[in-house]
Amino acid sequence: MQVAPCARRQRAPDRTVGPTVRSCDAPVEAGVNHVPDAVLAAIDGLGRAALADEPTTVEQRLRGDFRVRISCDRTALDAGTVPVAFRLEHGTTAPTLRDHGSFVVTIVDGVDSRLRAWGIDPPDAYTHRRTDDEWQVYAGRATLR
Repeated sequence: MQVAPCARRQRAPDRTVGPTVRSCDAPVEAGVNHVPDAVLAAIDGLGRAALADEPTTVEQRLRGDFRVRISCDRTALDAGTVPVAFRLEHGTTAPTLRDHGSFVVTIVDGVDSRLRAWGIDPPDAYTHRRTDDEWQVYAGRATLR
């Protein structure tokens, strides 16, 4: 993880598990980040909650037609796997979420990368599960390490 430059005085590295910030600015992923900061912050909250063995849920908007939900309830924590579901407002289905094109892939890769930073292994693929009105639902199970 790269850290954005900062003109102000740097602070000492955090002593917490997970993504650390070594300057006064937020971490910057390599390349362009297409995942909203609110989503990244929610995943960070999920990571901290999982480390503390506390249930939590992430439900965030990735863009106007794209959402993510990660349900880390007591049952999921005990089982060591959490369901991760994406909802994409799209008229056609595809076998997996990544089959919807490079921009969707970029966003999903950003979410998966942040999960991995917290020791949560995302599924290999998010498969199509159902259609809910015009929303296509893709899901998989992430593994807590």
